[in-house]
Amino acid sequence: MPTRATLTSVSFADERNGWAVGHWGVILHTTDGGETWTVQRDDTSVDQPLFSVWFCVKRNGVGGGLWSLILRTAVGGAQ
Repeated sequence: MPTRATLTSVSFADERNGWAVGHWGVILHTTDGGETWTVQRDDTSVDQPLFSVWFCVKRNGVGGGLWSLILRTAVGGAQ
């Protein structure tokens, strides 16, 4: 794993594409069914953890966390 943050939730849109979220606002992404992961987001300036993530399809997802934090993507988290 490319992070030491505690992970709290994972969601797969299909058999290959998945996202995991956790403390420090970490978002990880895999395109190979979980064999390897890359960091899409982390914010070590404040520990605003993400507690849940859900992707209905490969590009559309929502993450939720502490202090009413809601993150939404229509591009699979790409920036």
